[in-house]
Amino acid sequence: MVPYESPELVRLFTAYTAGPGSIGRRLAGAVADRGRDDPLIAATATDIALFPGGGRPPEVEGFRISTRGFKELSAVSHLGPAVASLVGLRTLLGDGSWQADAERLLIEVKAARAANSARLWRDTIAVEAYRGREQEIADMIDYSCAVTTRYLTAALADESYLTPETLRADYLAGGGDAELPVPLNHMMVATFFLVSMDIGFRLTRWFTERDIDWERAMVLIAGRQGRPTAGVTWDTSSVATMIMAISGGRLPWSGCTSPRTRPPSPPRPAATSARWPRWRSRCASCGAASGPRPSWPRSCSTATPGTPSPPRPARTSPTPPSRRSPGCRASVPSATCGPWSPACGWCWRTRASSCPVA
Repeated sequence: MVPYESPELVRLFTAYTAGPGSIGRRLAGAVADRGRDDPLIAATATDIALFPGGGRPPEVEGFRISTRGFKELSAVSHLGPAVASLVGLRTLLGDGSWQADAERLLIEVKAARAANSARLWRDTIAVEAYRGREQEIADMIDYSCAVTTRYLTAALADESYLTPETLRADYLAGGGDAELPVPLNHMMVATFFLVSMDIGFRLTRWFTERDIDWERAMVLIAGRQGRPTAGVTWDTSSVATMIMAISGGRLPWSGCTSPRTRPPSPPRPAATSARWPRWRSRCASCGAASGPRPSWPRSCSTATPGTPSPPRPARTSPTPPSRRSPGCRASVPSATCGPWSPACGWCWRTRASSCPVA
């Protein structure tokens, strides 16, 4: 059965939308025409495209997977998660099937270590941002492969060795019986830093050479960057923070759009001494301050909440200086007053007629 539609209300609906001559469509066209010559930056999972505007063709610069050295360094960064996955497979399955994966990983680690050299990084991979650091990068990869080989060999020789405890102590974090001058966690951070340094270096130079009018530019960030949950907010998206840094702060937040994120709220003004102190309660034993909920230091074995401070007074709109009483204006100059003035709080929380110094 076809649902009934009121012709009058449907025409009201189409007056604003759904038609080529609708108000909404005309507004969209006007906005598009006004920004036709404005630059547009579109970032995908692998490339950044610049549409200069004015009918000029776009320019594309690759980053992440499509750049030199990214997969090689990411392979070293993934050693920790790969070995940790073997521990998870052994714990969950318990049938010994993890050994085949461990042997395959061990073969690839040994092959990568044999192929790794300073010459490879200097002459073949040849990343400009790494120039002069090739030997250190080769040494880092050699060390990571050596530590991984030792751990996998020990695990294949004795299955009981492959546990979360030995994974942390002898491989990832250190502190165990095995000699581990540098934990592999540090190697994973270092490799990701190298990748970010190369991407930041190339994109900064690329954008600088194009002399973009950042005040008029728009930025669209789309596409996954790693896992589905990676880089989905402005403070975790390396692409967003990098573009904002390259613009030198000239790119307005209103020019940035992302299908899954929104710009952060404007920063709150810095706290000053003129504001009331944050109400806290203190431990009666050690004197440690807590927030709204008591959370005493772990070192305090006899922590007991003390008497809480009085509740914070309700914030109200300040009385304009012109409406303060003559006595109040005489005793407290308006230049020194603020919404939470320590000199005279009465005129900011009550009517001027209630000022005790009027």
